[in-house]
Amino acid sequence: MDNQNEILKNTIAKNLSAYRKKAGLTQSQLAELLNYSDKAVSKWERGDGVPDIFVLKKAAEIFGVSVERLISDESEQVLEQSEEQPAEKQPYLTRNRKIIISAISVLAVWMIATLVFSAMEMKGIEKNNWLAFIYAIPVSMVVAICFSGIWGRAADIMFTVSGLVWSLALSAFLSVKISNRWLIFIIMIPVQAIIVLSCNLGKKPLFRKKPKLADETSSAEEENTNSKNNMRGENL
Repeated sequence: MDNQNEILKNTIAKNLSAYRKKAGLTQSQLAELLNYSDKAVSKWERGDGVPDIFVLKKAAEIFGVSVERLISDESEQVLEQSEEQPAEKQPYLTRNRKIIISAISVLAVWMIATLVFSAMEMKGIEKNNWLAFIYAIPVSMVVAICFSGIWGRAADIMFTVSGLVWSLALSAFLSVKISNRWLIFIIMIPVQAIIVLSCNLGKKPLFRKKPKLADETSSAEEENTNSKNNMRGENL
């Protein structure tokens, strides 16, 4: 039984390494996609540990194969195919590049706001020109929401949507001249609560526990079993 477990562990290790190389990913890039550290990926590829079924399913989706292929002895065929017909590396965007692209898009909004402000100043319009920068805030939040929906997590979407709601409230507060306009912010409080609850209803909840590795789970179960056996021995 132990021998079969070792064979399966080594098979998974070889397949993870083979499919990762075929996909043109480094260990750090794969780790980021799996929401784990590169040390964990290195550990799996060395055969010192085994990822749990959820990680294997996610890795299979990234590699475009089934989970069965990750646990079957096909690594040698995969390596031969990758050497004979090297796959083109797909463009991979790291988190830093995603942040840079998002920041450039947001800065473009502020550049337009600066141009509008400058044009109004040049034409001699001096009434509430500074509102151009206030209105740029919700527009920036809309841009951030778009990128959060593509690349971000539930928490990123929640923060950007919250920023949009409160920036719209600020814009209305500064633009509309009515009595008791401070009530705009009171109205936004239940809206904020709805946003938080809605984000937690998604597939990826904001507050979730990171799944444990398979070897960590098994070691914890062994410790619990040993402790129970020790307690039974003391009672006897």
